[in-house]
Amino acid sequence: MIKVAIFLIVFLVGELLVNLTWFNYLKVYFSFHETNNTTVGVADTSNKNQKFLFLDLSTFKGMMERFIITIGLIQGFAPILIVFGTIKLGTRFKGNQDIKNDYFLIGNFSSILISLLYYYIFKKLV
Repeated sequence: MIKVAIFLIVFLVGELLVNLTWFNYLKVYFSFHETNNTTVGVADTSNKNQKFLFLDLSTFKGMMERFIITIGLIQGFAPILIVFGTIKLGTRFKGNQDIKNDYFLIGNFSSILISLLYYYIFKKLV
């Protein structure tokens, strides 16, 4: 039970920090700009104002992704990284989305790195 509590503390504190700092910076850096009546953006804006459990939908999806990856790593299931890579590739091949590759790659690499960091901290504390 103590391991679960330690994991939840590491995860929740980490998510609070990365969502208020790093991911907030990425959203601002890759934000939408109106240039000569054309939108140069990072993602589909249809989810922009949607909320789930009092969080922006994109924030919730990122937290869920990192939670699952970290749990997979703690359980010794390293192929979870391959599973998520495949899922991410599959979702990229949708029809007409305006996603910048840089935003996509930096966001995904950041999520994996943060999950590995959670795993490392958890293993050091337990």
